[in-house]
Amino acid sequence: MNALLNQYGGLFQAGVFATVLFALAISLVCALSYPALQKFFDGVPPDRRANMLFVFAMSPLLGSFAFLLLSFAPSLLALAGLAADHCHLHPDHPHLCLLHPPMIGRASVLMLLSIAGCAVPLALMAAWAYGVWRSHRLVSRLMRLSHRDEVHGVHVVALDAPMAFAAGLRMPELFVSRQLLARLTPQQLAVVIAHERAHAVRQDALRQLLASFGAWLHLPSLRRTLLAEMAMAAEQACDERAAMHTGGDRITVAETIIKVEKLFAQWAPIGDAAVLPMPVSHFVGSNVPCRVQALLALPAGPSSHSDARPLLALALAGLIALVLPLHHMTESLLGFLVH
Repeated sequence: MNALLNQYGGLFQAGVFATVLFALAISLVCALSYPALQKFFDGVPPDRRANMLFVFAMSPLLGSFAFLLLSFAPSLLALAGLAADHCHLHPDHPHLCLLHPPMIGRASVLMLLSIAGCAVPLALMAAWAYGVWRSHRLVSRLMRLSHRDEVHGVHVVALDAPMAFAAGLRMPELFVSRQLLARLTPQQLAVVIAHERAHAVRQDALRQLLASFGAWLHLPSLRRTLLAEMAMAAEQACDERAAMHTGGDRITVAETIIKVEKLFAQWAPIGDAAVLPMPVSHFVGSNVPCRVQALLALPAGPSSHSDARPLLALALAGLIALVLPLHHMTESLLGFLVH
């Protein structure tokens, strides 16, 4: 074990350092580019916009591991016999190489950075596990408080608060409070259920949980903006699906949103407030005016997007061309820290 640690401990430290370096670089690029990209995102239909914002929120986390794999690509190709080993051509710095792992002291600056770098994903994993546990606990409690309404395909919760939501991560369940069920017309109730069913189909709770943890690697102000914009896009996407469910009646969807908002504003959370974490309803919140305005505006026509395959091929070619420069740049930075 000690021999293995001595041989590959330096390589592990180098890998952690490279991952942290890539995450910081991607986070900085995202912060600088988002003001310009936001204008582009605003013109994209909400369904696609939510997907794009999710990828953007996760980009420092996922991109750092992707660039780490790229920086190790020459070593992996040499190990597989598909490329020549070039480490002997650069003896002046440590190598990201499985054949020639770097020897780095345990008391080095790189060691301290590696420990700090490992703490971040471990903390994110712990937060993720806690979020999953809370979601499971919430659904279990809601199931005990509710009964199944087979006519509407929802669980009716014994609450006086006007609430409707999809709860659960893997297979979300739909819940409607008895108060909301009693106060809405059949058409309005159909809108609410269609909206929440859209959240369940889109797996929005799971996406939001993943994004909330992945976005910790962004700057705090950008993280808050991304999560808020992603939540808004998800709500608008579900509003659009609810409108399609009602035969394109966007006015009814807008009226239903306003009515549920008024019901919630009139409700005084006394006994039921401790049952669910607030906010709990996808149908109320500070984004209501924007959602209503989007519904009252003329719907965007079908967008004609060109084939994305040439762009993907160009991006892949760019990544392949980036392999060697990225590999050597990372090794040079490692050498600077070690020496």
